[in-house]
Amino acid sequence: MGPTTGSGVRALFDPLDANAWPDEVARLRRCRSRADLEDILRGGAWLGAERAAGRLKLVKHNNGTWMVVHYLDGWSTRLSMATV
Repeated sequence: MGPTTGSGVRALFDPLDANAWPDEVARLRRCRSRADLEDILRGGAWLGAERAAGRLKLVKHNNGTWMVVHYLDGWSTRLSMATV
């Protein structure tokens, strides 16, 4: 893992509220490379189970930008974004 990859992955989970999303933040913290993030995408991209507070999803754009978005009641809000 190069410094860009590590700092990029960290930029995805640092802005997230670890108290509100403990499982999702823990899952992102375990990622050490783009390959780890790609594994999440192949598994459906959801970072955790759906609950009353909504659900977080990992999104990848073709330009190399990754985002974590919060889905709730049919709406999505970007919580973090990084180039990994």
